[in-house]
Amino acid sequence: MNLFLRNICIAAAWTLLPPGLAFAECNGASWTPDSRYKAHGDEVLDTTTHLTWKRCAQGMTWTGKTCKGTLKEMPWTDVVRTLPTQGKGWRVPSKDELATLLSGSKEKRSGCWNPAINTTVFPGGQDNNYVWSSSVYDGDDSVAWLVVFGEGYPDSRFRRIDNAVRLVRGGR
Repeated sequence: MNLFLRNICIAAAWTLLPPGLAFAECNGASWTPDSRYKAHGDEVLDTTTHLTWKRCAQGMTWTGKTCKGTLKEMPWTDVVRTLPTQGKGWRVPSKDELATLLSGSKEKRSGCWNPAINTTVFPGGQDNNYVWSSSVYDGDDSVAWLVVFGEGYPDSRFRRIDNAVRLVRGGR
């Protein structure tokens, strides 16, 4: 098969994949299995950690099939000051809790990344974002922890930078 025809076939195959899968990279594994999660409308119970997650990041709404709307990004100080008042026990997760949603790490070349979150369970395009945790960074009052769902690892950023948020309840 000539190179041009081969490339056309590869491009066509990519278009048949569900959204979110086309650009994902995996190294001998896949996303966290769907069976680990029990979805109930806009909430998802992680049966391993017993944490219940909002299916969509803040600013987005569950439609019954996906997350729609505009992702709400905000600085860390606004996140920890305003979001715990969302009712039903919702709160901003710790760094370690948020990291339980990771399905892999590009840095460690394990599992899946780009995105490193199960996009069947947590769909909607918010999967490649930096997502704030409630965890403060020791030694620097201007920095807090977050999780990078595109690359698949926890990181820190200046608190004044706008990032996405995903709420959780239970655990601790």
